[in-house]
Amino acid sequence: MSQAPPFPTDQLLISYLVGRCPAEEEERLDELSIVDDEFADRLNAVEHDLVDAYVAGELKGDTLDAFRFRYLASSVGRRKIAFADALRSRAAESKPVPAAEPERRRWFTWPQLAPQWAMAAVAVAAVAASVYLVVENRRLTTQIGEGQSARTALEQRQTSLEQQLASERSASNAANQELTRARDEIDRSGKSSPAGASHAGLLAFLLPPATRGAETMSIRVPQGTDRIQLRLPLESTDFRAYDATLKTAAGDVVWRGAAELSTRGTSPEATITVPAAELSARGYVVELSGLTRAGTREFAGSYPFRITGH
Repeated sequence: MSQAPPFPTDQLLISYLVGRCPAEEEERLDELSIVDDEFADRLNAVEHDLVDAYVAGELKGDTLDAFRFRYLASSVGRRKIAFADALRSRAAESKPVPAAEPERRRWFTWPQLAPQWAMAAVAVAAVAASVYLVVENRRLTTQIGEGQSARTALEQRQTSLEQQLASERSASNAANQELTRARDEIDRSGKSSPAGASHAGLLAFLLPPATRGAETMSIRVPQGTDRIQLRLPLESTDFRAYDATLKTAAGDVVWRGAAELSTRGTSPEATITVPAAELSARGYVVELSGLTRAGTREFAGSYPFRITGH
């Protein structure tokens, strides 16, 4: 169990008042002046005697320099000095001139002017308390304003993310609906086409573009499929031509070639046809690039899918 620090000496209190106290001691004495009434009274008494000694010209050396630096730089300190000087002058006027200079009193003893000092201390404390309340009120007002601004920004961010998520869900749903319609068309085409028609051995799929949160499309290739046609929806047709690269999920290039631009209804598409023999049961991605009118290549879309088997 740690031993409590000793009660401060007068000399330590003088160092504290003139700003020459070590930082750790200054923090301890600051706390004592707030929580310990006995210590606060003693500190006030020592400060009164310190100011009296300065007015009387009794401070010397480093203590005098530190006192001037601390008290003369503060409006509160200057008022304390002026008040002590006025009291000293009034006391000197009311006393008869002694026949001989009396013995100089010891430093930092409580003088007969304690009531006046007490009133001055109360006034100074009231002023300090008022200043503290004003500063604290401004600080709290600033914190409240910053908190409200942060809350507003978070609410706006939440609204933006919700709108973005709703847009992505809508796009995913539209792609799934288009995929369902394409499969229905393929089924109807397969049922109505006679044997040996040009569509024999060709399997077509509509691949939705990669979107956050959307499931990767799975494709099962039936036996007898020679070619797989992949339809790639486009957001726009700003490019003059399109090229496609088919890669495995690991990044290995399986196929590369030109993509055919077509329009089904009001939806533009780029179409590629890949030999079924090139694909096995694994994950793939089609990376689409477009040729600008300036002759440069730019990324146009990514379409992931997975082959589940033959």
